[in-house]
Amino acid sequence: MNRLTNKIVSIITAITGFIFILYLAIMPTAMNRNFFNKIYDNESFEIYQKNNLSGLNYKVTMNKEDIKKALDHTLKFMLAEVDDLQIMVSFSDGSVKEFYEPHEISHMEDCQKLFVGGRNIAWSCFAITALGIGFLLLNRKNFDSKMIKYFFFGFAGIIALIAFVGIAVLIDFDAAFTAFHEIFFPQGNWQFSYRSYMIQMLPSDLVFESIAIKMISLFFIYILGAIAGLIIFKKFLERKESLKSFEN
Repeated sequence: MNRLTNKIVSIITAITGFIFILYLAIMPTAMNRNFFNKIYDNESFEIYQKNNLSGLNYKVTMNKEDIKKALDHTLKFMLAEVDDLQIMVSFSDGSVKEFYEPHEISHMEDCQKLFVGGRNIAWSCFAITALGIGFLLLNRKNFDSKMIKYFFFGFAGIIALIAFVGIAVLIDFDAAFTAFHEIFFPQGNWQFSYRSYMIQMLPSDLVFESIAIKMISLFFIYILGAIAGLIIFKKFLERKESLKSFEN
């Protein structure tokens, strides 16, 4: 019974640990102000003022410091550190305007729920992982090198789920992208004009390429580190068991 319990706890601990690792790969990158600011400091990066003819006024640009201020305020809102998303920004012609439009605020309020909910889930997973490790340490008499495979079973299960989603995205990115937004943003407030200051601040090549690549890279580094740690620990247990068997 104790061994069966250890097997179940090992699988659960691996799954929750995996989810927390995923969170560590995503959130620090998504919330990294320096990452964005380096892009904003590039001379070619500009946010243009909207004109009255449904276009952009390429002669009037937003001040770079106000771009950074808008980003900083947005990230704080995503983590529920401020209550009001709206912020005033200034342009090179001296005008001052509201950064967000009403439907953009509605969308970002939904995003905030996802960010805060994801954070709560991730830290709950961290707590479960810590409790799982503590439980296994207390019951280490029933834990041997063969038990390590159950951690890999947990990893394999959630990796299979992510792979399934990844394949669906590769087959038809547009359909997967649309499905994701229709599920999490049922109000339909997730499509914006290229004129939007928010879209100009977070262009698709920045969000879906630069950031995504960094997140994926970090995730693989972290998960490979976790797997390497488990393999080393398994070798340690095998050596310990071998010495114990030799002594007997």
